Amino acid sequence: KVNEKLILSNQAVSNKNGKTTFYTYASNAVSDGAGIIRNNLGVGYEVEMLDFCEFLKDIIQKHHKISLIKIDIEGAEFDVLDSLIEQKLYENVEYIMVETHERFFENPKEKIENLKSKITKNNIQNIFLDWI
Repeated sequence: KVNEKLILSNQAVSNKNGKTTFYTYASNAVSDGAGIIRNNLGVGYEVEMLDFCEFLKDIIQKHHKISLIKIDIEGAEFDVLDSLIEQKLYENVEYIMVETHERFFENPKEKIENLKSKITKNNIQNIFLDWI
């Protein structure tokens, strides 16, 4: 809490501000998985969402450049990355490592191919979709 380079926020990362339902397993929310896509998860909790791009704009204005962002947000990465690409915020980040969760969606192949197409079309060299 005393590290000025660390920002703690009790919010779900999203492409918009608001509220959403965050689903967890009833038995062990820490290690069994959780996310905004129900996907056989049982217990839902209402949580605040943080518009990640707005958050990044504030950080970029203050520090100009970000070294690394790791995105592992259990189903929201496609919406967040779409906004990040649309607003060209990736240009201020050295590396963006992403764990995609396309398996959570009904149209996984379409989701990942659409994202890869946007990355190629914009000649983005710093977004890596193979984080595991």
